[in-house]
Amino acid sequence: MEMRKKIIFTMMALTMAIAMVAGGTMAWFTDEADAGETTFTAGTVILEADEAVLGETVTWDNWNPGDEGTVEWGFINEGTKAINLRAKLDKGWIGIQSLEDLETFNSVLRAMARIGVEGSGDWELGIIQEGSHSPAQGTQNHFTWPKATAVPFKLTFDGEVVTYIVGSGDDAITMTYAVDEEDFNDIVITTRSTSEAYSVLVNNLMLDGIELGAENFIEENGWSYLIIRRENLGEGFVLTGESTMDWEGNRPSRSHLTYQIELGNSTEPLLSPENVDWNVIGNDNWILNLEGFETGYYYYVVEENEENVLGRIAGTYGDEADEDERTRTLSFNVYLKGEETGNEYQGAKYIFSLNAEAVQASNGAAEAMWGLEVSDEE
Repeated sequence: MEMRKKIIFTMMALTMAIAMVAGGTMAWFTDEADAGETTFTAGTVILEADEAVLGETVTWDNWNPGDEGTVEWGFINEGTKAINLRAKLDKGWIGIQSLEDLETFNSVLRAMARIGVEGSGDWELGIIQEGSHSPAQGTQNHFTWPKATAVPFKLTFDGEVVTYIVGSGDDAITMTYAVDEEDFNDIVITTRSTSEAYSVLVNNLMLDGIELGAENFIEENGWSYLIIRRENLGEGFVLTGESTMDWEGNRPSRSHLTYQIELGNSTEPLLSPENVDWNVIGNDNWILNLEGFETGYYYYVVEENEENVLGRIAGTYGDEADEDERTRTLSFNVYLKGEETGNEYQGAKYIFSLNAEAVQASNGAAEAMWGLEVSDEE
């Protein structure tokens, strides 16, 4: 029986719109006749991606150094247009083994949530730049924390702007902050309670749709820590979760209950993703970092005149191709290098996802979207 792990994809459903514009006024005698309605129907690009299928040769929830296995994704072109296809693999380790690991972490900014002084104009939410103790201008907000009630939060980064949302519905507060420095590859989540009568819980964490698990937090003296290290964090991510603050007796204040989400980087990677090899296997031809193409992507290619060029995957228009002809697979052999995987990896979690993109294989669309040169094959 195949083991399955849900992976998040970008489902490309691009509908091309054709607009015909008629207008202008001329000061001449004119006549007109209704020639009837003419309709142009735009083609579609629709890519569907299957969940990842994990091979049975590895116990994936008890991975050991030296283990290797297979991971495979399937794609089908359900649109009318022929497409070019590329995919980006995002992967890395999460979890820390000791608080000493934080000594190499350099913070860039903090998304802060705290209990302030109720009714005094004190702040509870804000985004704080490294080197400052107060929220950046325009990000300082008041928020009344409910007792023992889960409050959702969402932290996103699009490569330029951090957006921090706390609460839901009409009570949600949104803060944004433009990041000058994108050099970060770590997220550190910290919670703090100063008394046994107080508690703060951060859970239901998801990074780009992948569950992280509260069991990865390390607790010590009222503090708890979770560090998330992942390739390409500086290019963008979506982190969601919930926080619950609770107390006995009088309501606390002045940061006696708090959590923060820090973005930063480590001078020495805590858990390097380089100890896991991903090698393409299978019958379909995929190339990583094909010369002259945008780097960081696996491109589906075919060989022409002893050179690799972007491959064309047929669409459904005119019964052009059956389902098998419109389907491609991207398969990897995944190997955990024993010689590079020491005790510091014990109990850590390795997460990965694949983001696939499709574009019509005609009229220079791939070149316009991806900065590639591709011949018109339609």
